[in-house]
Amino acid sequence: MDKIPIYKPWLTDVEKKYVAEAMDSTWISSQGKFVNLFEEKFAEFVGTKYAVSTCNGTMACHLALLGAGVRAGDRVAVPDLTYVATANAVAFCGATVCPFDVNIKTWNMEITPNVALHSDHIFAVQLLGNPVKKNVEIIASIIEDSCEAIGCYDADGKHAGSHISKCAAFSFFGNKTITTGEGGMVVTNDTTTYNKLKHLRGHYHTGNYWHPKVGYNYRMTNVAAAVGCGQLQRIDLILYEKARVYNRYVNNLANQRHISLQQCRHGEHGQWMFGIQVRNPKMLARILQSYGIDTRPMFHPISSLPMYKNCDVININAAFLHQHVLLLPSYPQLTNKQVDYICEVVKKHA
Repeated sequence: MDKIPIYKPWLTDVEKKYVAEAMDSTWISSQGKFVNLFEEKFAEFVGTKYAVSTCNGTMACHLALLGAGVRAGDRVAVPDLTYVATANAVAFCGATVCPFDVNIKTWNMEITPNVALHSDHIFAVQLLGNPVKKNVEIIASIIEDSCEAIGCYDADGKHAGSHISKCAAFSFFGNKTITTGEGGMVVTNDTTTYNKLKHLRGHYHTGNYWHPKVGYNYRMTNVAAAVGCGQLQRIDLILYEKARVYNRYVNNLANQRHISLQQCRHGEHGQWMFGIQVRNPKMLARILQSYGIDTRPMFHPISSLPMYKNCDVININAAFLHQHVLLLPSYPQLTNKQVDYICEVVKKHA
């Protein structure tokens, strides 16, 4: 069997057609019809009034925080188990990163009174696409890092990023559910925030080269947006195939004695990446590699990284999951035969 990578984008003639159209128009930078079209279609898919495209997911996180009013000196709660971009975006604002432990079953930081009590803002993450539980009593400032959460719905049936937060950020990196190569999006339902995000994204340009405030160049190119439009046109099929792969893993591995799976308790999992909790993921990764199967380790806890060690916390669950979780190939073109092959190797050696 051929080598199985951890992920690969699913691009077709649809994306090629739109890219060719963008190139033929000569509008290949941040001007052009595909940028506006991608924003409109993505807002429609998520269920928000507005969407603002960016050059990558990290910049989307930064803009989302700024749009929600995060300022220097504010305390921002983040899950200790997340990709470093979540915390770095907080640091870009001059705010203080406050890592909180995650639930050992869902692998998410839950939005609870304790988290709200010890922070000015909560930056929630749907880890691997798993919806976050929100305590209905919480009225704290909430922002969402939904970079892994395309296709993720909460218990109310609403898409991640569409209603519990002022702003939410999405990523379109090459290994995300839909991709533009690099790219990101911020969504919001607030008109004032939307206008602020647009200005911040483009050097705070308000017309005739007038810039009343410091802004950034976080714009998406028309070519990248053309790829995104093609991906969105095929989003239902992409999500269908990812669900097939994810559920095939679950059916194969759910009842194995030495394997635990991430639990989805609060809605519909976005099924971005499939992870397993095992005794020795490093050893299993080496074995899988020998079979031609690529894997990825779980993120290091934010509080263990040199620049955030002054957080002075001990988050036991985050540390445990980092040491015991392994991520398996999760792209939509995986065949049932390939998934079964991966599972057989896992069951034999886990």
